[in-house]
Amino acid sequence: MKNLNVIKSSLVLIVMMVLSLGNQVYAQGPQNAQMEAKRNELKAKLNLTPKQTEQFDEITKRNREEARQKAKGLPESASQKEKKDIMKASMEKADAEIIAILNVEQQKIFKEEKEKMRQERKEKAKAKRAGKPL
Repeated sequence: MKNLNVIKSSLVLIVMMVLSLGNQVYAQGPQNAQMEAKRNELKAKLNLTPKQTEQFDEITKRNREEARQKAKGLPESASQKEKKDIMKASMEKADAEIIAILNVEQQKIFKEEKEKMRQERKEKAKAKRAGKPL
């Protein structure tokens, strides 16, 4: 059960990074640059219209900022779980908003890609627990 919670928390954090905006990401380092690349790859696979791209970026930016503000508002004694819960709720909200701007085919692709990312994170976590290099 504990491993499942760790995987879920990791999923939420990674997806949030994937959906973060480029300028801020590249300024923060190579790992975030990878997340930005995955976000751009997802947008390309979805074949978003210019309007959808603008909406997608606005949704992710707004939800990320709201999550950051909520996390900053927590006391220093707040647990990692509390912080992860904020990120998870923000991600779920962003996903719902993103799905609402997509057509049926794009929704299918979005869900498939999210599941693919979840499986990749699960495999990486398993390899890490086994002591194998990632």
